[in-house]
Amino acid sequence: MDTRKLTKVLREAGVMNGMIISGSSAEALECFNALENPLEKEKILEKIKAYKIEKAVEAVTLNADKIEQSADVVFKTSAEYRAVPVTKDGLKVNDPELAMKNGKGKKVVLWDFGAKANIRRELLKRGVDVETVACDTKAEDILKRNPDGIMLSNGPGDPADNVEIIENIKKISESGIPVFGICLGHQMLALARGAKTSKLKYGHRGGNQPVKQLSTGRVYISSQNHGYAVNNESLPKGAFLSFVNTNDGTCEGITYTDIPAFSVQFHPEASGGPLDTNFLFDDFINLINDRNYFKNFKPEFERVDAISYFKSTIKETNGSKLCL
Repeated sequence: MDTRKLTKVLREAGVMNGMIISGSSAEALECFNALENPLEKEKILEKIKAYKIEKAVEAVTLNADKIEQSADVVFKTSAEYRAVPVTKDGLKVNDPELAMKNGKGKKVVLWDFGAKANIRRELLKRGVDVETVACDTKAEDILKRNPDGIMLSNGPGDPADNVEIIENIKKISESGIPVFGICLGHQMLALARGAKTSKLKYGHRGGNQPVKQLSTGRVYISSQNHGYAVNNESLPKGAFLSFVNTNDGTCEGITYTDIPAFSVQFHPEASGGPLDTNFLFDDFINLINDRNYFKNFKPEFERVDAISYFKSTIKETNGSKLCL
């Protein structure tokens, strides 16, 4: 297989469906033979193009509830790996009493769309009680639990496919209870508030993705794994870009001033990945204690992306006698 050729195709055309055929089974041999026949080959290509993942969220919900340890045990275990809470200044909080001070006595419902287990751990390390519910839980049932905050987890697939979940998130967002969304939770919260999402040409994968915080101008390194993004121009009134990807300028975070809610596209819970944005869990605790915490949020800095910048630079130098 010519992997360089494949890389060039993906670079130009973007992410697409594919099929890996290997071995000597009857099914594999049938596919190999079909590739030599134009009509049969076309049938295979149509099958690949038509392939679509369905009910992705339903297939992975309720995994994070397996962590039954108390907050104290989780903190102690995490401390052994130096994975204690990290402040905005990059300082690690090694004292559990200090780390849990503002979250003690608070309850957060973790709405599990395929949650990474470390989301639950990060909440526990800040002293809150965590109750996990499945993706198909109704808004009414969540509100009956009287949570102080609601965590919308990460998860797989196209966010727009989850129509019923989005309708329930809309009800939650109108309840006045503080909400924090990560990855898929970020996207579905945006859809519930009237924004739109679209598929990225390449997607963002890996633990080295740079994101710029528009309230401070500071760039953090983040962990990401997603193929869709919220469209910047579709944000409704009361929703502001809070983080952008510095490579392509796409939405990496939204802060809402009309409701007590915020969300990010990347993974502040790390594991794997950097701890740079771990402080966002502290922001969630602050929002729980003060629902006006983001009331006066303003993106003070411009959204700049490297792709547009270098395109304009290259265009300006076209035809010049510069030797690079």
